Amino acid sequence: MKFVSDTFNQISRSLSTTDDTKMTSQIRQNFQDDCINGINNLINMYMSRSYSCMAAWQYLTRDDVALRNIASFFNALGQTKSRKAKQLIRYMNQRGGRVVLKEITQPDKAEWSSVLEVFEKTLECDKALNKELLILHDIAEKNRDWQFCDFLEKEFLQGMVKHLEELGWIITNLRRVGKGVGEFLFDAKYFTCTGEVVTKPGI
Repeated sequence: MKFVSDTFNQISRSLSTTDDTKMTSQIRQNFQDDCINGINNLINMYMSRSYSCMAAWQYLTRDDVALRNIASFFNALGQTKSRKAKQLIRYMNQRGGRVVLKEITQPDKAEWSSVLEVFEKTLECDKALNKELLILHDIAEKNRDWQFCDFLEKEFLQGMVKHLEELGWIITNLRRVGKGVGEFLFDAKYFTCTGEVVTKPGI
């Protein structure tokens, strides 16, 4: 009986240890809870943005809209957002944090009055995303988590600045050309030009 009792106690202690390690990683170091919570929030935001880009893509590929190049832009942008979410998940695992996946909400809209409206909404949402990145960078800086600061700067913030500039150029030109034929010409011409502002979707 004593042997059975001792064996049971050993198994219980082993199970208890296993349960504890599910929440606390052995590799976690200087990776604070507020940074982990911020990353989990960003993962959800990036996945939600990917979903919104899909909504824009389906609208632009409809037979009564039919703007091939702009649709391709949003398709690529949605893929980039999804890839960035996975990059955050990978970084979380590298640092010993724990990913908590949240519900992805339905996009606000699936139909727009113009292409200009699509891009204006995109700029609004991506500026909000950039704001969250800046807030999280500030938190990492206060925690003296220089590894995380460097990761955010190189992999997210620098690309976001270029992306927001690109959206600004697109919106300005769409306001110039107007709806209808103007949108058709914009779709045909803008995304084939080369210049200082690169027409590749950012983050």
